[in-house]
Amino acid sequence: FANTILTDVIKLTVGRLRPNFLAVCNPNVTCSPGSNDEEYHLNYVCQNVTTKEENHARLSFPSGHASMSATIMGLIIVYVQTRFKAPDKFVLLKPIIHLSLLVLSVWISMTRVSDYQHHMTDVLFGFCQGTLIGVLGGIQSTKGAEMLLYSQLNMCETQALINKTNADQTSYNSSNLNITATNLQKTFLDDNKIKRDVEEASDDPK
Repeated sequence: FANTILTDVIKLTVGRLRPNFLAVCNPNVTCSPGSNDEEYHLNYVCQNVTTKEENHARLSFPSGHASMSATIMGLIIVYVQTRFKAPDKFVLLKPIIHLSLLVLSVWISMTRVSDYQHHMTDVLFGFCQGTLIGVLGGIQSTKGAEMLLYSQLNMCETQALINKTNADQTSYNSSNLNITATNLQKTFLDDNKIKRDVEEASDDPK
Protein backbone atom coordinates (compact mmCIF):
# COMPACT_ATOMS: atom_id res chain seq x y z
CA PHE A 1 0.00 0.00 0.00
CA ALA A 2 2.79 2.44 0.91
CA ASN A 3 4.68 1.51 -2.24
CA THR A 4 1.63 2.12 -4.43
CA ILE A 5 0.99 5.56 -2.94
CA LEU A 6 4.63 6.60 -3.21
CA THR A 7 4.89 5.36 -6.81
CA ASP A 8 1.73 7.18 -7.90
CA VAL A 9 2.81 10.41 -6.23
CA ILE A 10 6.19 10.33 -7.98
CA LYS A 11 4.59 9.47 -11.34
CA LEU A 12 2.17 12.39 -11.16
CA THR A 13 4.87 14.76 -9.93
CA VAL A 14 7.57 13.91 -12.48
CA GLY A 15 5.39 13.16 -15.51
CA ARG A 16 8.17 11.61 -17.58
CA LEU A 17 7.20 10.49 -21.08
CA ARG A 18 7.24 6.79 -21.86
CA PRO A 19 9.52 5.49 -24.64
CA ASN A 20 6.47 4.82 -26.84
CA PHE A 21 4.97 8.26 -26.26
CA LEU A 22 5.33 9.42 -29.88
CA ALA A 23 3.68 6.25 -31.18
CA VAL A 24 0.78 6.64 -28.75
CA CYS A 25 0.35 10.41 -29.04
CA ASN A 26 0.96 10.81 -32.76
CA PRO A 27 1.48 14.59 -32.37
CA ASN A 28 0.54 17.06 -35.09
CA VAL A 29 4.16 17.91 -35.77
CA THR A 30 5.59 17.52 -39.26
CA CYS A 31 9.24 16.69 -39.62
CA SER A 32 10.45 17.40 -43.15
CA PRO A 33 13.90 17.15 -44.68
CA GLY A 34 15.93 20.27 -44.19
CA SER A 35 14.05 21.33 -41.07
CA ASN A 36 15.67 21.80 -37.67
CA ASP A 37 15.56 18.28 -36.29
CA GLU A 38 16.79 19.45 -32.87
CA GLU A 39 13.89 21.81 -32.32
CA TYR A 40 11.98 21.17 -29.09
CA HIS A 41 8.25 21.33 -29.76
CA LEU A 42 6.11 22.59 -26.91
CA ASN A 43 2.90 23.30 -28.75
CA TYR A 44 1.46 20.07 -30.11
CA VAL A 45 -1.76 18.11 -29.93
CA CYS A 46 -2.04 14.34 -29.71
CA GLN A 47 -4.15 12.83 -32.50
CA ASN A 48 -6.42 9.81 -32.55
CA VAL A 49 -5.86 9.07 -28.87
CA THR A 50 -8.02 9.29 -25.76
CA THR A 51 -7.18 11.50 -22.80
CA LYS A 52 -6.66 8.42 -20.64
CA GLU A 53 -4.14 6.93 -23.06
CA GLU A 54 -2.30 10.24 -23.35
CA ASN A 55 -2.07 10.69 -19.58
CA HIS A 56 -0.90 7.09 -19.18
CA ALA A 57 1.89 7.75 -21.69
CA ARG A 58 3.19 10.52 -19.41
CA LEU A 59 3.66 8.32 -16.33
CA SER A 60 6.93 6.58 -17.03
CA PHE A 61 8.96 7.32 -13.88
CA PRO A 62 9.18 5.17 -11.81
CA SER A 63 8.06 1.75 -13.01
CA GLY A 64 5.05 0.55 -11.06
CA HIS A 65 5.53 -3.07 -12.11
CA ALA A 66 9.16 -3.04 -10.99
CA SER A 67 8.42 -1.42 -7.65
CA MET A 68 5.48 -3.73 -6.88
CA SER A 69 7.32 -6.92 -7.84
CA ALA A 70 10.35 -5.84 -5.79
CA THR A 71 8.16 -5.03 -2.78
CA ILE A 72 6.59 -8.48 -2.82
CA MET A 73 9.99 -10.05 -3.34
CA GLY A 74 11.56 -8.22 -0.38
CA LEU A 75 8.63 -8.96 1.92
CA ILE A 76 8.57 -12.68 1.17
CA ILE A 77 12.35 -13.04 1.37
CA VAL A 78 12.48 -11.44 4.83
CA TYR A 79 9.54 -13.51 6.05
CA VAL A 80 10.97 -16.77 4.77
CA GLN A 81 14.41 -16.00 6.17
CA THR A 82 13.17 -15.14 9.67
CA ARG A 83 10.10 -17.31 10.14
CA PHE A 84 10.52 -20.38 7.94
CA LYS A 85 12.44 -23.28 9.47
CA ALA A 86 13.68 -25.66 6.79
CA PRO A 87 14.60 -29.26 7.68
CA ASP A 88 18.30 -30.04 7.89
CA LYS A 89 18.21 -32.14 4.74
CA PHE A 90 16.81 -29.18 2.77
CA VAL A 91 19.50 -26.63 3.59
CA LEU A 92 19.34 -25.16 0.09
CA LEU A 93 15.59 -24.60 0.18
CA LYS A 94 15.79 -21.03 1.49
CA PRO A 95 18.46 -19.89 -1.00
CA ILE A 96 16.49 -21.44 -3.86
CA ILE A 97 13.33 -19.59 -2.79
CA HIS A 98 15.25 -16.30 -2.49
CA LEU A 99 16.90 -16.71 -5.88
CA SER A 100 13.63 -17.66 -7.55
CA LEU A 101 11.89 -14.57 -6.19
CA LEU A 102 14.79 -12.35 -7.27
CA VAL A 103 14.86 -13.78 -10.81
CA LEU A 104 11.08 -13.42 -11.18
CA SER A 105 11.13 -9.82 -9.98
CA VAL A 106 14.03 -8.88 -12.28
CA TRP A 107 12.32 -10.58 -15.24
CA ILE A 108 9.09 -8.65 -14.64
CA SER A 109 11.06 -5.41 -14.44
CA MET A 110 13.04 -6.06 -17.62
CA THR A 111 9.92 -6.84 -19.63
CA ARG A 112 8.80 -3.26 -19.05
CA VAL A 113 11.91 -2.06 -20.87
CA SER A 114 11.60 -4.57 -23.73
CA ASP A 115 7.92 -3.60 -24.17
CA TYR A 116 8.93 0.10 -24.52
CA GLN A 117 6.82 1.02 -21.51
CA HIS A 118 9.69 2.35 -19.36
CA HIS A 119 13.22 3.60 -19.58
CA MET A 120 15.94 1.62 -17.82
CA THR A 121 16.29 4.31 -15.14
CA ASP A 122 12.56 4.05 -14.42
CA VAL A 123 12.92 0.34 -13.78
CA LEU A 124 16.07 0.65 -11.67
CA PHE A 125 14.57 3.33 -9.43
CA GLY A 126 11.31 1.40 -9.05
CA PHE A 127 13.15 -1.81 -8.24
CA CYS A 128 15.27 -0.15 -5.55
CA GLN A 129 12.28 1.64 -4.07
CA GLY A 130 10.19 -1.53 -3.94
CA THR A 131 13.01 -3.58 -2.44
CA LEU A 132 13.55 -1.05 0.34
CA ILE A 133 9.86 -0.84 1.21
CA GLY A 134 9.44 -4.61 1.04
CA VAL A 135 12.39 -5.32 3.33
CA LEU A 136 11.31 -2.71 5.88
CA GLY A 137 7.75 -3.99 5.78
CA GLY A 138 8.94 -7.56 6.23
CA ILE A 139 11.07 -6.62 9.24
CA GLN A 140 8.20 -4.77 10.90
CA SER A 141 5.68 -7.52 10.23
CA THR A 142 7.94 -10.26 11.57
CA LYS A 143 8.72 -8.21 14.68
CA GLY A 144 5.02 -7.74 15.30
CA ALA A 145 4.36 -11.45 14.86
CA GLU A 146 7.20 -12.34 17.24
CA MET A 147 5.95 -9.93 19.90
CA LEU A 148 2.45 -11.36 19.64
CA LEU A 149 3.78 -14.91 19.86
CA TYR A 150 5.94 -14.10 22.89
CA SER A 151 3.05 -12.40 24.67
CA GLN A 152 0.81 -15.39 24.06
CA LEU A 153 3.50 -17.78 25.34
CA ASN A 154 4.02 -15.66 28.45
CA MET A 155 0.28 -15.60 29.11
CA CYS A 156 0.10 -19.38 28.75
CA GLU A 157 3.09 -19.89 31.05
CA THR A 158 1.66 -17.51 33.64
CA GLN A 159 -1.72 -19.23 33.60
CA ALA A 160 -0.09 -22.64 33.89
CA LEU A 161 1.96 -21.45 36.89
CA ILE A 162 -1.15 -20.05 38.58
CA ASN A 163 -3.04 -23.30 38.05
CA LYS A 164 -0.12 -25.33 39.42
CA THR A 165 0.15 -23.08 42.45
CA ASN A 166 -3.56 -23.37 43.18
CA ALA A 167 -3.42 -27.14 42.84
CA ASP A 168 -0.40 -27.51 45.15
CA GLN A 169 -1.52 -24.97 47.71
CA THR A 170 -2.33 -26.48 51.18
CA SER A 171 -3.52 -25.02 54.48
CA TYR A 172 -1.20 -25.60 57.38
CA ASN A 173 -3.55 -26.63 60.25
CA SER A 174 -3.34 -29.20 63.01
CA SER A 175 -5.16 -31.88 61.05
CA ASN A 176 -2.71 -31.64 58.07
CA LEU A 177 0.30 -31.72 60.39
CA ASN A 178 -1.24 -34.65 62.40
CA ILE A 179 -0.70 -32.85 65.66
CA THR A 180 -3.45 -33.51 68.23
CA ALA A 181 -3.88 -32.61 71.87
CA THR A 182 -3.43 -36.24 72.93
CA ASN A 183 -0.07 -36.51 71.22
CA LEU A 184 1.09 -33.26 72.78
CA GLN A 185 0.01 -34.41 76.24
CA LYS A 186 1.72 -37.79 75.84
CA THR A 187 4.95 -36.13 74.80
CA PHE A 188 4.83 -33.80 77.82
CA LEU A 189 4.28 -36.73 80.25
CA ASP A 190 7.14 -38.71 78.73
CA ASP A 191 9.47 -35.76 79.21
CA ASN A 192 8.49 -35.42 82.89
CA LYS A 193 9.06 -39.15 83.49
CA ILE A 194 12.55 -38.92 81.98
CA LYS A 195 13.39 -35.97 84.25
CA ARG A 196 12.25 -37.85 87.38
CA ASP A 197 14.31 -40.90 86.46
CA VAL A 198 17.38 -38.74 86.03
CA GLU A 199 16.86 -37.04 89.43
CA GLU A 200 16.36 -40.36 91.22
CA ALA A 201 19.48 -41.79 89.62
CA SER A 202 21.52 -38.80 90.76
CA ASP A 203 20.20 -39.00 94.41
CA ASP A 204 20.76 -42.75 94.73
CA PRO A 205 24.17 -43.30 96.42
CA LYS A 206 26.25 -46.16 95.18
